[in-house]
Amino acid sequence: MSNPRVGVIGVGAMGQNHARVVAELPGVELAGVADASAETARSVADRFGVAAYSDYESLLDAGVDAVVKPQPSTFGLAGWHFQPFLPPDPLYPLVVHRPTIGS
Repeated sequence: MSNPRVGVIGVGAMGQNHARVVAELPGVELAGVADASAETARSVADRFGVAAYSDYESLLDAGVDAVVKPQPSTFGLAGWHFQPFLPPDPLYPLVVHRPTIGS
């Protein structure tokens, strides 16, 4: 059985840490990273020797088994919150490190 291929969507400060952790996990392959900033995606991808994508759809189309979607920290009236990432047809296991709105 092949190692699961995991992508990271959003590689700002926390996303870069998640990419590093995924890359270091035994038995897991960091398949690629996606970021709205093509330059950021390319920089992080080069560091880990993986593909860079400027949108999450391209990363998903590349064939991943799961995705990690780090979220920025935002304080609002309800405390920690973020706009959750959900692909139009969520067929991928998704790891997030903060609770979503309404959870």
